[in-house]
Amino acid sequence: MSFRVNKIFVALFVGIAATVVNSSKFLAIPYSSNSHYFAMKKISKELAERGHEVVMLGFQSKQKETKIHPNVNIVTCAQTDAIGLHEDLAAELLRSKKSIMQTLSLVEELNTKLCDCIFTDNELIDQFKSCDVMINDISLLCASAIHDLLKIPRVVFYSGLVPPTLHSWMHGIPMPLSYIPNMGTGFSNRMNLLQRAGNVVSFSIVSVYLYLYATGVGNKIKARYNITPEKGYWESDCDSDLVLMQTDFVINYARPLPPAAVTIGPLSPEPAKPLADELENFMNSPEGVVVVSFGSEAEAAILGSDIMDKMNTAFGHLKQKVLWKLKDMPTISVAKNIKVLQWIPQNDVLGHVNTKLFITHLGHNGMFEAAYHGIPMVGTPLLWDQFDNGAMMEAAGLGIVVEIRSITADELLTAIERVLYEPSFRANATRVSKLLKDRKRTPVQEAADHLEYVLRHNGTKHLRPAVLDIPWYQYFLLDIMIFLVTIVAVVLIFFISVGRWVVGLCCKKVKTD
Repeated sequence: MSFRVNKIFVALFVGIAATVVNSSKFLAIPYSSNSHYFAMKKISKELAERGHEVVMLGFQSKQKETKIHPNVNIVTCAQTDAIGLHEDLAAELLRSKKSIMQTLSLVEELNTKLCDCIFTDNELIDQFKSCDVMINDISLLCASAIHDLLKIPRVVFYSGLVPPTLHSWMHGIPMPLSYIPNMGTGFSNRMNLLQRAGNVVSFSIVSVYLYLYATGVGNKIKARYNITPEKGYWESDCDSDLVLMQTDFVINYARPLPPAAVTIGPLSPEPAKPLADELENFMNSPEGVVVVSFGSEAEAAILGSDIMDKMNTAFGHLKQKVLWKLKDMPTISVAKNIKVLQWIPQNDVLGHVNTKLFITHLGHNGMFEAAYHGIPMVGTPLLWDQFDNGAMMEAAGLGIVVEIRSITADELLTAIERVLYEPSFRANATRVSKLLKDRKRTPVQEAADHLEYVLRHNGTKHLRPAVLDIPWYQYFLLDIMIFLVTIVAVVLIFFISVGRWVVGLCCKKVKTD
């Protein structure tokens, strides 16, 4: 009897302990971009399904937010509706060409609005303070200031393929410039002499420029709200426990990573779900379907009538049907084989057996969804890291990249038909698809596993590389080079001096004789 009672108490204790572990609270801070936001939602849902509570920052009004799980509390700050989204910024950049200075000014304006919205809402900050671990999108400039305020373990989430130059520095990720192209160059990992020279110059200029820019903006925000004034922005942003990278070396260039930087794979691809009847009927075409989508940034009005006309003309000459996603309906009369929808279940459409090709702006999610389902691509990069994504896509043999602004309708048609009918593109896409699917855990499970690891150990300072604590000149061994050059110079000067002295003695002796 006593033994049975003890067993009951043990079971109750284990149950209570498990509840305590599972009731930990995570803070999820995304960036105000639909694709970044989607990824953070997916991670939050996985954590919630494991029994954790999640406080997730939202960038839309509460009326627009949908409940993703009972354990996920999406909170917004009072001024959310006045901020605007990253897509608004991208649309502005697509409408009119901006200089680098103008672009960074717009990025600073958006980040300042986001950060002011957060730090002026005391109720929101109080909810943040109840959390045990935070995960933030790498793009939000004041995330490290939030971390300084909360003093809890922090995981940084990078939603793109290529770590930006500045963030590679911040998190101790090596940048071997001989084969890893700097973000924005559009180079592949097989660079010739001139490209490698350009890569070094680009890396050097961008590193200094972005360092000055980011520290300037970050320090302004910290000073405005008097957050850890004893620490500069750079020191604050280097202070993270883990970096989760939403990429896979199947497409991304293989590179060295420190133990605190982990690739988890792309979050958006998953097995395709059945389509609605009307869409399914359209997809059941004998010749197959070409899917066209430029994400949430580039719509008909932004692309302009010239680009819309040439795409419509090229698509109209295809044997295949064309499913074209456009948020705002085009003013032109589209060809008979084209179906225009304001929204499509992109992952499910790309996973349909009749999908033959994906024409895309090469955003992270769309590119990986196509690769996951074994669909070749024609890429039309427009902004940001899409040019780098295009170089990776071509290097993997998944398709080709075209310049949509300058290409003619005939050239576009030729490019599309080449990818459709050359067997190598489909073969490479099938190979990459198998590799992406060959994982013991799904990417979202891996993300949650790593977050729970940080939670269990109250951080991962044991994984922090020493490079983050040494000056830059030590990292590049410049002090050693100067030391060695100095020694060589001293030795040379010594021998030259001795040689001169000996020669002088000899000459003096000859004269005496």
